[in-house]
Amino acid sequence: MEAEEAVAAYKRLSEVERAFRAYKPQDLKVRPVHPWREDRVRTHVFLCTLAYCVEWHMKRRLEPLLSRENGSGDHSLPTLLDDLATLTKNTVRVGEHITFDQISRPTDLQQRALDLLDVRPRL
Repeated sequence: MEAEEAVAAYKRLSEVERAFRAYKPQDLKVRPVHPWREDRVRTHVFLCTLAYCVEWHMKRRLEPLLSRENGSGDHSLPTLLDDLATLTKNTVRVGEHITFDQISRPTDLQQRALDLLDVRPRL
């Protein structure tokens, strides 16, 4: 193995290790489980890997809001998700038989994040 290949392999290893550290509750909110059966272990690893894949794609799309290098972003993914979590969908009841759904109006930052994620609210 050449030196450049060894360095590239090491960098890939550190990325995988970082991904597994991201499974901690403060990042992906995956709670600790203690599966003892092989099928449950496989399922848990699959779900953690799927969660990491979703996070990876979200970070790529949200890069303009997360990047500190270009001076525009001042959010981490967890703080941006916390901000997005304030969006609500409420069912409003008027009288006895009239109801409708109302989605809260996103802030400019929330709308930009939704646009970057290509998310459209559904009623």
